[in-house]
Amino acid sequence: NSAPSKLHITTTETTISGLISAGKQFDLTSCTNLQRNLRISRDITINTDHLFTNNHIYIDDAKKITIAANKTLTICNSNINSCEDFWNSITLESGANLIIDNSKINDAEYLAKIKGSNDVQIINNSKIDHCNHGVYNHETSSGDDEILIEDSEFCNITESVCNINGAENFTATNSSLKTIGSSGFVLQNTASTIKGCLFENIGNGYRGTKIVVSPFTGNGIYHEGEATHSLT
Repeated sequence: NSAPSKLHITTTETTISGLISAGKQFDLTSCTNLQRNLRISRDITINTDHLFTNNHIYIDDAKKITIAANKTLTICNSNINSCEDFWNSITLESGANLIIDNSKINDAEYLAKIKGSNDVQIINNSKIDHCNHGVYNHETSSGDDEILIEDSEFCNITESVCNINGAENFTATNSSLKTIGSSGFVLQNTASTIKGCLFENIGNGYRGTKIVVSPFTGNGIYHEGEATHSLT
């Protein structure tokens, strides 16, 4: 991908507050504002509430964005891409929140890794494309997670769009999942509401490899455990 003009590059900064102090990001309060374009060349921590809005962000291979505990990162009207190969993830510490609003995110190993008591929203015509994993938690969560996918699209995902265990609630409405290598929504011990979603070409592999190692491969929706579910 060709980088836009005036691309500010992280050098010694490892926090978003450091980038603001260095004049490489603005401290904004509205998605109508223009943020500075950014190349993330090292791991960055969102240590204060922050907006990536109306800008382009490029992330170097294997680098990640970590949202500190109880902080919120909002990505609105923006594009996030890799510089070459996959960047790592947006990782949410306990109590952190992520809002992806009318934005396009590409080339992540994991779109989001959640650790507990997290609020994740992917809304308003957002598109997640060419990632290995979508929203994922490695272990059983605290049970307080709220995950919302609304009016958005996931396509060309190698594994699963969501693989969630023990969240408080998962909601997906009016969204589409297209060309997903393993499975769509994998929900264990998680209450869910799924309405008006499109599932197309699920479980046939992606990038030439068919994945057959998990019991939920090929399922648009896989539920397991004791939780309430609504599907319409």
